[in-house]
Amino acid sequence: MIKNLLALFYLVPIQAPFTSLSSVPDYIGESIPFFFLLIFLEFAFGTQAKNVTLYSMKDSIMSISLGIFQQLVTMWIKNLLIIPYILTYNYTHYWRETFFGGQMIGVKEEMNYDILYFIIGFLGCDLGYYFFHRYSHEFHLLWSTHSVHHSGNRYNLATALRQGAIQPFFSWLVYLPLAVIGLPPIHFVRHSRLNTVYQFWIHTEAVGRLPLIIELIMNTPSHHRMHHSPPGNCNYAGVLIIWDRIFGTFSSELPHQVSDTNKPDKPNNLNLQQKPPQRHPRVSIYGWARPLDSFNPLYANICHLIRLLECNTTTSSGKISYDLSSFQRLISIICKRRVKSEVYIESSLHKLVPDILQQWKLYRHWDAYWHQLFQLPPSVTDSSLITDNKKLTPFSSREVEFLLHRSQQDNGFKSKTNAITAIFLFAITLAASLFLLDQLDSTFSENGSLLEKILFVAGTLTCFYSLHVIGSIQ
Repeated sequence: MIKNLLALFYLVPIQAPFTSLSSVPDYIGESIPFFFLLIFLEFAFGTQAKNVTLYSMKDSIMSISLGIFQQLVTMWIKNLLIIPYILTYNYTHYWRETFFGGQMIGVKEEMNYDILYFIIGFLGCDLGYYFFHRYSHEFHLLWSTHSVHHSGNRYNLATALRQGAIQPFFSWLVYLPLAVIGLPPIHFVRHSRLNTVYQFWIHTEAVGRLPLIIELIMNTPSHHRMHHSPPGNCNYAGVLIIWDRIFGTFSSELPHQVSDTNKPDKPNNLNLQQKPPQRHPRVSIYGWARPLDSFNPLYANICHLIRLLECNTTTSSGKISYDLSSFQRLISIICKRRVKSEVYIESSLHKLVPDILQQWKLYRHWDAYWHQLFQLPPSVTDSSLITDNKKLTPFSSREVEFLLHRSQQDNGFKSKTNAITAIFLFAITLAASLFLLDQLDSTFSENGSLLEKILFVAGTLTCFYSLHVIGSIQ
């Protein structure tokens, strides 16, 4: 159990005594109990400690439902998606042996392959994830598969479970260079799973900024909150934030210090005999610029495509046109960029580490800022506070719109009967889905009977339909 918990933070042995792909630990499946344990702890203690609302019932059910939906879809093809990597690795093996005299390009036989494979797997998978994640925000086609993850109006550990069911069909492409240089499939699968599991714990508002060295190198809740705040085209890192710093896509969540005159105070000019200045309230806006108004997991996975269809094929009468020219226009837009950015190497120190430079200045006033360094500014989550100008600074129209929309969703179900029905059906669906995921390999092994396979497929379809029904309960 301790090993599974440590895997959440990428704390695993360097040596990998695995002989086949089937022997590589399923870090994601083994971490599911810790997922729900940490979600419970964040809900129970994080909400009380921060004195803000971190969870709402419908949003949390939707997050977990999307995780279930994604797992039920990808369990059928998870072994197929590794085939391109294996084929690339095998077909380039002779080329590596012939021209480089070893299993990996530029590596001599006497080198320690355990350490080498760990370093290449760790850095290679993380760099590959960075670029795939970045392109998933920049192109409409990839954004339609990834936008599911950004659809929640809350930012909590349950949000980490919001995963696109279609995304794995595209992500394998960016990792093929690792197969070419000679990273064995076993090590690729291991680090790919660890990379995914690590990103769970950074989805939280209960953790503020961490010590400097961690914020400098690792992806943290502070960095990832900026990624989930619209427009969110920054901080694409999986494990290491250094990729964003190097390639110019880093954005810092800086504690905004203000004085009585509402002008930022410079740390060098502060009067340390006075109380530390108060910070502006932080309105935590997360999700899409145009919020998702559905709790149906299937619709959430295709929502961006539907919106593109509505925007680009709607006639003057308000009806969607299904002629050939409309679909040709839609296809051309899907293949275009939604965000224009250039890949370059950042050379300015102030853009590489702006958060570290500012926080280092704060360290010079340790006594005055100790209690603020590792804490978030106070959050505003209650729309009723919008008009209280004595306590809060004026809100923008975007912030007001977001707070009102989230407040409406927080109202929950229309009746207690609907709420009890949804929770009961959700609990049964969750238990059934976890059982199906656990029984997949044994059911479709040589010992599995035809009846077991039919029942398994029927159970999977039933779970899909149940998730649809849960999403439709008002």
